[in-house]
This record gives sequence, structure tokens and C-alpha cells, in this order.
Amino acid sequence: WAEVWGARLQAWRDALLHNTLPFHLGDSGAMRSPSDRYFAVPDMVTSPQVLLLRWLEVGPYSLVNALLLFTVGTLSLLAVRKRFSLSLFAYAVLFLTFHFNGFVVTHFSIGHLSWGGYYFFPAFGMLLLELENGQHDWAWVTRMAVVLFLMLLQGSFHHFFWCFLLLGSLALTHWRVAMPILKAAIATILLSMGRLLPMLYRFEGLQ
Repeated sequence: WAEVWGARLQAWRDALLHNTLPFHLGDSGAMRSPSDRYFAVPDMVTSPQVLLLRWLEVGPYSLVNALLLFTVGTLSLLAVRKRFSLSLFAYAVLFLTFHFNGFVVTHFSIGHLSWGGYYFFPAFGMLLLELENGQHDWAWVTRMAVVLFLMLLQGSFHHFFWCFLLLGSLALTHWRVAMPILKAAIATILLSMGRLLPMLYRFEGLQ
């Protein structure tokens, strides 16, 4: 997967150096798709930090990107600690379990860069707690849509889909929060439309 993502990120770097976007990628191995349309692949990274590839080679960028995502996850965990007044020991267990559990470390160590959305799970969890506590105004809807959108931009389509499954299950079993969840889902889809629409190209009838 390091070779796959190396080619994908190099395509971003080449495009940015020429002030364009990587619309096509002829490397079928890196595409892992019968199509050469870059944005048609759900797990392609399109996050804002790819702009750093204009100044960084793929290797250093991968390190910087990992540190940025690690920071996002850590800041969210600190918010969880503050919310629940966790002791230093409890927070240390949470921190180590979240950042260094074998499942996640394995994915990143073999080069699954599209797992960057994992680091938005704590923020997603905090929003679910706010929802349960009755905080589901339009500000909540906006924050949820932004968190899910940023998750999708990391190439984390699976994580994005899992979060939608959880929200859908919650809406079906807890009618009190069904309406704000529906609003958040609609807002997320509208916000993510620029990323979701190119994926339709993968359907056989549109090729």
C-alpha cells in the first residue's frame, strides 16, 4: 500500500506543481479501479493538507500529515477529558488505546493513508454525546456535517459510511433525535456533494 499511496500522492504533487488537479491517473495499480478517473475512487485523499505537497516531497509530507492528524485526534481526546473530568491515569489509558491500539497501528504501518478519518472519531463521539444531552440545534448540525465532511476528505469513505450507519441506527431507535440526525445527514451530503458526485462514475451505467 505504500507503493499505491506513493503514486497517488505523487500525482497530487505533480498536479499542484503545474497548478492543476489530478483528474486522471494512468497507474492502474495505484488506482485499484478499472477507471483512470482520480476522484471517482472513494478512498482518494482530497483533504486541505494535500496543498503541502506543493512544497514537500511525498515522504516528508506523509510524516507531516500523520502528525497533523495525530494532533487533531489528541485535541479531541483532550476535549473528552475535560468533558468527563478524567484523571491523568484514565486519560493516559484512553490516549494509548486510541492512538496505539494494534488494529489502527497495523493499518497505518502498511500504508493505509485513507484511514486518516479515524482521528475524527473522538469529535464525532463528542457530538453524539451532545445530541444525547439535548444539544441538537443548527450549530450542532453544522459541526456534525463539517466533521463528517473532513473525514470524507481524508479518503476515509468507510469511516464516513460507518458513521452514517451509526447515526441511522440511532435515529431508528431513538425517535427524539431523529430529526436533528436527518438534518445533519442532509447537510453532510450537500456539503460533500463535490466529493460524492465523482464517485457515481464508478457505476457501470455511467462509464
